[in-house]
Amino acid sequence: MGEELSRVLRAFTAPAKLEVLRLLWKYEDGLSRKELHRLIDRHRSRIDHVVQFLKKLGVVDWNRELRRYILTDSGRKVFLAIKYIEECVNNAKNKKSKTRKNIKGHAKRKT
Repeated sequence: MGEELSRVLRAFTAPAKLEVLRLLWKYEDGLSRKELHRLIDRHRSRIDHVVQFLKKLGVVDWNRELRRYILTDSGRKVFLAIKYIEECVNNAKNKKSKTRKNIKGHAKRKT
């Protein structure tokens, strides 16, 4: 199960994919293709490839009426899961650094 989770996370957390997900999360009304290209500092073909990959996975969709890319309900759930994991990792790092500080501080008091 750990390997499967790792594979899935790698699929979504590549920098370009994560950037597209974050922007579509931020702009709830979606983004046109031109707006997406303008906001992401990458080559257009790379962005198009990323969006097509995310569409294939079912997390991004093209709204024909609005002519915008939007996050699907699945995309919102995936993004929330990624945010939760990032928060857990950051909390773990903070606890680890606080523990190190406490150990150093404790050692100074003894001597």
